[in-house]
Amino acid sequence: MIFEQRYLANGKSLAEQQGRKVTICVKVTAVDPSGSSLSCSTTDDEFINVALDEPLNGVVEGWVEVIGTVTSHNKIQCDEIIQFKHDPNDEAFDTNAYNMAVQFWSHCRDIYETGAK
Repeated sequence: MIFEQRYLANGKSLAEQQGRKVTICVKVTAVDPSGSSLSCSTTDDEFINVALDEPLNGVVEGWVEVIGTVTSHNKIQCDEIIQFKHDPNDEAFDTNAYNMAVQFWSHCRDIYETGAK
């Protein structure tokens, strides 16, 4: 199995990730009537658009993980959407912890690389 390199992102970090593959957690706020794009809010209260290759064939709502390529400071071309399980009895998604993880990984990108280059 080959994993393609991607970066953990939030709304404010998208501008510096243009052209790169990212993973970002967003809350879906609206679905285009044609099902070809999503309007979303990020964990740091930015608003972005997620363009889909194919129209949705099901319901997408609440918090989701989007994997795709950043095409502008507020747009992602989506490769995959992962719907989080929604249970009203669960704790709310911890946006502060997520933003801290984004900040940590942005400063420690090569944490697993060892040895001389």
